[in-house]
Amino acid sequence: MYDVLVINGETVTESGPIEANVAIKDGRIAALLGRDVKPDAASLIDAQGKLVFPGIIDAHVHLRTAHSLNADTLQTASAAAAFGGVTTLLSFVAPVRAKGGGSEGETYPELETHGVDVEAFFNAVIEEGNRTSLIDFGLHCMLLPNPEVARQIEILTRLGITSFKLMMAYGRRGWVSSDEALSLAMSAIARNQALAMVHAENDGLIRHLEDQYKAQGSYDAENFLNSRPNLAEAEAIYRACCIAKVVDCPVYVVHLSSKEGLEKIMESRTAGQPVWTETCPQYLLLTHEDTLRLRGLVKMAPPLRTVGDNQALWQGLRRGMIGIVATDHAAFNREKQKLAARSFAEVPFGAPGIETLLPLIYSEGVAKGRISLTQLVKVLATNPARQFGLYPRKGTLQVGADADLVVFDPEADWEIRSEALHSAAGYTPFEGWRGKGKPLLSLLRGDVLLKEGKLHQSPGSGRFLQRRPFSAAEATP
Repeated sequence: MYDVLVINGETVTESGPIEANVAIKDGRIAALLGRDVKPDAASLIDAQGKLVFPGIIDAHVHLRTAHSLNADTLQTASAAAAFGGVTTLLSFVAPVRAKGGGSEGETYPELETHGVDVEAFFNAVIEEGNRTSLIDFGLHCMLLPNPEVARQIEILTRLGITSFKLMMAYGRRGWVSSDEALSLAMSAIARNQALAMVHAENDGLIRHLEDQYKAQGSYDAENFLNSRPNLAEAEAIYRACCIAKVVDCPVYVVHLSSKEGLEKIMESRTAGQPVWTETCPQYLLLTHEDTLRLRGLVKMAPPLRTVGDNQALWQGLRRGMIGIVATDHAAFNREKQKLAARSFAEVPFGAPGIETLLPLIYSEGVAKGRISLTQLVKVLATNPARQFGLYPRKGTLQVGADADLVVFDPEADWEIRSEALHSAAGYTPFEGWRGKGKPLLSLLRGDVLLKEGKLHQSPGSGRFLQRRPFSAAEATP
């Protein structure tokens, strides 16, 4: 007898929709059965008229850590994720200490990057996550400039952390890696069969433009946008790809925002270089006009762009040039965002998004004919699992995979309201947006996670996911 049987739904796999009942045993998918095959099971889930997706993976999340005092902890973010149909998240962590311990009043504390016991540091993060997360989680390492980078990479890959983010922006915080540092880090990443991730913006150009506007006394939302032009992203992508090519390192560009940036990625891919990218709902759906309207609530880097950039990114998704949609969830509470009333320069970067990921991409993507159901499953589940060494355990409904799945009502109407969301941020860039399609029920390794708008798991139900060494052959097509 099976533990769970999901019947009568339209099961959507990375190969396309199929009419199949999903049988679950011991936390794994045990069989995909014909619609008329209904063996005994301890629990029966009738998905008549509904879609059945693999559990959604958000591959780009920022939480409260030593380097950034975000509003959300892993506990609060994982709860918000679960309400949105996300069953796995991947979070960025930097092995640093806040000088003096940091304080609640700080957004980006001054950091110590040297002398950190990286293995003990990440083991503590993993232990806390295993105690507090409601969903499964993995970690990316955010590498800030320090002489111990090569050793840190070697240690962390042994812990199953096989993706490393390098910053080409935020030089005023001391986060930016020089071209030499990028080369050294990418060489070590390649040696250890890992993946380099880059935040690609030309820091020197941005700082010059910022200083110019500040000297004129006019650093507001409009000039914030002007100080981070599309070409600042495109140039940094080109430079990162050149360095990666020389040292033979695979590279993944995070939060792609511009048409020009996509063009640079495709130039490298066409030349046979192992380069991948993601984009985010905000870069598909919002524009610079939203920055002028919402100001600090949507201050992010790279910034919101134009309708033309939105359209180019949707086209990139349709054509498979962009393999993943993730959120870059980086929530600060609304009080911090109100600093925009005094000085736009003081407003922290970032916005929440993990809970609205699936509803937005379904409603704005599938329901409006921009992408297919199969493409949705690929960019939100299968491709993240492939890219980050979790497939076929995650991101798929094939036999043997973890029984993470979402029963989704394609006809359910919704309106996004901040007071109904579960992030600690207390706001959303998509306030008042209306759409169709939302998760009704989800399973995490065969156990009910979400049902009828209520969570059925508690902190500690999530598990840390060790990941395999990176393989370009297994990654996103």
